[in-house]
Amino acid sequence: MLGLIATRSISKEVSGIEDLVKDVELRIRFGLMAYEALEKIKVDRTDVMARAKLEATSGELGYALLLKKIRPDVLNATDAEIAQAAWSTVPPVSPLFWSFRIMVALGFFFIGLFATAFVLASRGRIASSRAFLWVALLALPTPWIAGELGWIVAEVGRQPWVIEG
Repeated sequence: MLGLIATRSISKEVSGIEDLVKDVELRIRFGLMAYEALEKIKVDRTDVMARAKLEATSGELGYALLLKKIRPDVLNATDAEIAQAAWSTVPPVSPLFWSFRIMVALGFFFIGLFATAFVLASRGRIASSRAFLWVALLALPTPWIAGELGWIVAEVGRQPWVIEG
C-alpha cells in the first residue's frame, strides 16, 4: 500500500530512510558546486565557466544551504558535516509513528461510539445507559486530541524547512 501512495505504482521500489539520506548527501555535494560557482560569479560577473557550472547544478543549490545550520562557511564542510546535514532532513520517526496510530485508534473509537449511540437511541435506551453516558462524557476531548495528533503528523512529517525538488 505504501508503494502505491509513495510512487503511484505497485511495481516501483519504495526507498528507505538511509537510501534517501544518501541521495540527499549527493545532492548536497552538487549543491556545493553550485554554491561555489555562485560565489565566483559574485566576484567576477563575467566568469563564463562559473555561470555554466551554476546553470548545470543550480537545482541542487538549496541542498548546500542545509549546511548553514551546521557551519557558516559551507564551502569548507567536512564529510561528517555533509552527512549531518543530510540526516537533518529525516523527520523524527517515533512521534510520527505513535501520533498516527493513536489518531487512527481514536477514529475507530468514534465509529464505535456513534454506532453504539445509534443503537441505543434507536431502542430508546440511551438515557438509561449510565455506562454509555459516562463514556460519551469522558470522550468529549478526544476529537480535539485526534485533531492535534493529525496536525503533528502533517507538520512534523512534512518538515516545511526541508528543501525538495
